[in-house]
Amino acid sequence: MKNILTLFLISFSFISFSQTTLTGGNISGVLSVSGSPYLVTGDLTVPEDSLLTIEPGVYMDFADTIKLIVRGNINSEGTVASPITLTCTDSLKGWGGVIIINKATSDTNRFDYCNFSYTTGGSYNWVNSNGQSGRQSYAAINSLYSSPIVIRNSDFFRHRYCIRTQDNDMLIIGSKFRQNVRFAKYDLNQVSVNCIISYGGNILIDDCEFRNNRMGVSIGNVSNDSVPNISNCYFEDNLFFALQLGNGGSAKKCTFYRNGCEVMKLLDWSGVLDSCTFEATYGACGLGKNIGLVGNCSQGLIVNCTFKNSVFEGTNNADIIALETDILPIVKDCIFSKSGGISVNGVSDFFITGCTFNDCHYSIGTSRNGIIVNCAFINNNPKNDLINTSISALKTIHKIGIDQNTKAGYSNVFSKLGNLSPKYDKQPYSAVKAINILELWNNPQK
Repeated sequence: MKNILTLFLISFSFISFSQTTLTGGNISGVLSVSGSPYLVTGDLTVPEDSLLTIEPGVYMDFADTIKLIVRGNINSEGTVASPITLTCTDSLKGWGGVIIINKATSDTNRFDYCNFSYTTGGSYNWVNSNGQSGRQSYAAINSLYSSPIVIRNSDFFRHRYCIRTQDNDMLIIGSKFRQNVRFAKYDLNQVSVNCIISYGGNILIDDCEFRNNRMGVSIGNVSNDSVPNISNCYFEDNLFFALQLGNGGSAKKCTFYRNGCEVMKLLDWSGVLDSCTFEATYGACGLGKNIGLVGNCSQGLIVNCTFKNSVFEGTNNADIIALETDILPIVKDCIFSKSGGISVNGVSDFFITGCTFNDCHYSIGTSRNGIIVNCAFINNNPKNDLINTSISALKTIHKIGIDQNTKAGYSNVFSKLGNLSPKYDKQPYSAVKAINILELWNNPQK
């Protein structure tokens, strides 16, 4: 039997079309569709050890900066025919979003077929049920050191931040993120606008779409580095940083189509980027690229990826660029076609094997030492193609290889190459296993 909606310190007013006004206070039980639409004029709080269930079809219109604060748990599960809407009629001001600050041991919070739109900019102070506190930017959903979140089949439209989590387990499936450009012009000098920012915890994002946003997904310091954190997702017409991965964050079978400037950033990265496609990147900035590398990425692996039909404007543009990287990830079995290729600068060393470069601005542009094995170079720009560099440079790359310090830096990644099958996919990585990577390391000419 459903619980009766319990409200403390909340007043109701009814007008001719049955709108219910909630003026703020504690809320739990069932928020029924019969009282919808709801006009929320004060912060609502789900108390500890309480549950708020929002029925399918409920429409909630929040006033400027007003929040739904969850110290207990929330189940907001709509249907295809009757989604739940959380929005702000005054779209120029925006509401405060849902903030989950319950105990980490509490039950899972669930959102299914929910439409979120028009949260505000700015930030607010918070104190959670674990005694932690801080200041956080507004988002459609904020969850801080709290219990797990499951988000399915939901839509996020016109936010500065859609979802922000800190040390939180989260699963997002089948959701859409559209036109999230609030409080920032299409200008690189403006404030950040992200669909998802997640730091810490077990993060899984699958079968989601990101279209026409300023920035996409940023994942760092994940706990579940044994599986792809983001998979089967589609990114189109995002201005820059469609995906940022740090530490062990990994991605598999994602498609990036017609995105601008720097599509992906990998920062001190030790994850796997597997079977992703980058197509028609337009790179409309001074340093356009599909993937930018920063820090030590020696424990990372880019494998089975395709880069094609990209047009980069300006100079020093390529599909993969290492300007601020100590050591590159291993790049293996990738295809570069009518695109930018790889540019290695700064102090970066590299290991590239089994790749094809066809009609590229660069194939591999570098002045660094590294190992290149079993790569094909076809019809690339003769001014930039590695294959047309001096014979002395070519000998340096093949015969000297990477120095002992760099060799030590790469050593742990070989175990990743040899153990991908049980960690990342039920299907064996036969292409990876076909090469004796240690043998190549010790004899780079072979």
